[in-house]
Amino acid sequence: MLLIDLFLKPGTKNYGKLSILMQILFEINIMRIIPSTLFRPKPQVSSAIILLRRKKRV
Repeated sequence: MLLIDLFLKPGTKNYGKLSILMQILFEINIMRIIPSTLFRPKPQVSSAIILLRRKKRV
């Protein structure tokens, strides 16, 4: 659910401080989706490996 929050746009239901800060400070890239079937016990959501690159200050 955290990953979804990182990509939210203004006006969406859960758009908030975390979404704003992360989008201002970092370039966010999804590197790989990891299906829930690879975990025991199986979670109800999939996982992801993300790459955060700090944006250069202007």
